[in-house]
Amino acid sequence: GYPDYNQKITRDLYAPSFDTYRAGCAPVFERLNAAARTDEQIAAAADRLLDDLAAAWDGEKSKTARQRRMTDDKIIERDIPIFTVEDLPDGAHVPTDCVYEFTRYFGVDQVRVVDQYGEENALTEQGNTYTAAFNYDDSRLAPELEERVIQVVRRLSCFMTDDYSRSRLYKDLIEDSKAYSYVKRFDLNWIAKHKSYEFSNMQVNNYVSYSDDCFSAEARYDYTIIYRKADPETYPTAYRLFFKKVKDEWYLYDFTLI
Repeated sequence: GYPDYNQKITRDLYAPSFDTYRAGCAPVFERLNAAARTDEQIAAAADRLLDDLAAAWDGEKSKTARQRRMTDDKIIERDIPIFTVEDLPDGAHVPTDCVYEFTRYFGVDQVRVVDQYGEENALTEQGNTYTAAFNYDDSRLAPELEERVIQVVRRLSCFMTDDYSRSRLYKDLIEDSKAYSYVKRFDLNWIAKHKSYEFSNMQVNNYVSYSDDCFSAEARYDYTIIYRKADPETYPTAYRLFFKKVKDEWYLYDFTLI
């Protein structure tokens, strides 16, 4: 017989393996045809052969799936930045893409890409090229960090309208960071006298993890100022905020308007 021949059905081995198999089996089928030349019997024999091959492939699925997972040795281009961020803290890195080169074996009916959490990434196919969209928006950070993001961005907005002191805001900032420098130099004389303020439509999304101790998030909201001698004014506001962890607490070290 020809045990494990299903494993030889690959791009390189298929043709010579099939020729060997056909040459070895030809005498058997010639004798069978001489004994009974009915289409039904030939079809039944072919069906049994295909069933045996299918069973062998099914039995190898879990083993071959593990063998065909993409490992670092398949990477032909690595560390392609998805976007750029200037002046990240030491040890923090922007998300990157990699290019893998691999052979799709006969019998592998699907190419899948999953992230580090086991969730499937969107995949597009064009010819022999598969492109997976890396989902760098890490929404898993939201339950743990959203409250802190909102707390800091509210204090930042209130500071800019002279409703929260500079010295208190410093406690939420990394000393000597870009955020600290900006707050230190900010001119508070732009705002007219007002009675109160309001936040509305607060949304925090697009979390990006750069390391275990660094992340960014985007906050969008409406900030309304109730002036003493003018009509209330609403300022649509959006920030990208960068946080760094120090002793189990998250501090703002940079922010930009978006």
